[in-house]
Amino acid sequence: MKIPVRKAVPVDASQWSEKSQRSLDYMCAPSFYEDKPFDCYACGCKSVFTAEQQKREYEVKKAFIWQQHVLCHGCFLKRHELSSQDEALSQRWENDKVALKTDVPALLHWIAILESLPSYGVRRDTGRIRMLRKLAENAA
Repeated sequence: MKIPVRKAVPVDASQWSEKSQRSLDYMCAPSFYEDKPFDCYACGCKSVFTAEQQKREYEVKKAFIWQQHVLCHGCFLKRHELSSQDEALSQRWENDKVALKTDVPALLHWIAILESLPSYGVRRDTGRIRMLRKLAENAA
C-alpha cells in the first residue's frame, strides 16, 4: 500500500492541553506537524498518524502531546466496539447482577471480549476474567 505524502501542518502549541504546555515538548515545539508512519499494534499493517490528525488530537481534543496512534483505523474501530460491549455488559452487571450470574452465554461472551481487548492495547482485566469464568462454571 502506497501511503500518500501530505503537507506539513502548522503547530499552534498555545492550543495544547495545560499538561502538554508544562512539558519539555512545549519548549521545543516543532513549527509543523508531519505525518508519522507506524505499524499497527494489533494487525501489523502500515498506517500513518497524519499531520492533520495530530493537530486535531493535540489542539482540539487536548490529548497529551506524547500520545501517538498505535492502531490502524480498522483496529481502532474494533477496539471501540469491544470496549462498548464491555461497558454495556458492565452496566448490565450493575443493574441486574442476579440474572447475569446465571446467563452462561452472556458470561462467555463477556470473557471473550475481555480476552480480546489486550490485543488492541487495553490492559488485561485478569480479576474480572477469573470471576466470570468461575460464575460460568458454577452456572453450567
